Amino acid sequence: MAAAAGSTSLLPVGATGHTIALSVNPFVTPCLGSELWPAAQRLISFLVDTHAADYFVQKRVLEIGAGLGAVGLALGRLGAMVTITDQLPLLPLLQHNVSLNFPDCDRVHARELNWAHPLPVWARDADFSLIVASDIVYDGMFFADLLRTLNILSHTDTDIFFAIPHRDEAQPFFEEAAGQFDMELVKEHPATTKEDTPSIGIYRLSKKCDRWTSHRKGGKVYLRL
Repeated sequence: MAAAAGSTSLLPVGATGHTIALSVNPFVTPCLGSELWPAAQRLISFLVDTHAADYFVQKRVLEIGAGLGAVGLALGRLGAMVTITDQLPLLPLLQHNVSLNFPDCDRVHARELNWAHPLPVWARDADFSLIVASDIVYDGMFFADLLRTLNILSHTDTDIFFAIPHRDEAQPFFEEAAGQFDMELVKEHPATTKEDTPSIGIYRLSKKCDRWTSHRKGGKVYLRL
């Protein structure tokens, strides 16, 4: 269930004993990205339950379409070096939540990342070993841009995990992604009437070898086959 706008709450980081503070929508008009959705909580629990505690320490993590930044903040609490991203209107909310949880720490940053735009300066030489996203597959007009961005920022050995609610709107994403990534359903959470959510699948994505390469021209990054 979505949290109420304008509130701050504590979210447990799986069964680790850690928590993160999330301020919900103090800066932006209510929108999909400014609320806490079940897929983020399911992804946090999955990552914590299936990886040793030291797996995240100093790991370079990117969260895309982060909204509140819950997943990235949780992994930052476990020692990862995290870049949490979303579009410009949500950036003040992300920055606020980073400052709530890591006021004196430079391991966790909030950055703008618009999939439809050229890669920003901060990302051009980035090397992420883990990319995570939750509930970002709901509007087909963005799927091609999302996959293009994911291709630029990942390697064949990058760990990629998406939490995807099983809505009809998500099906075209699987079809578009099939030529570029292998996708494995690693856990499925059943639909719940209490939270009024469909079933949520946790998917591991693996980039297919050498199908896409990137090149730089005039300070911009492009993809080519």
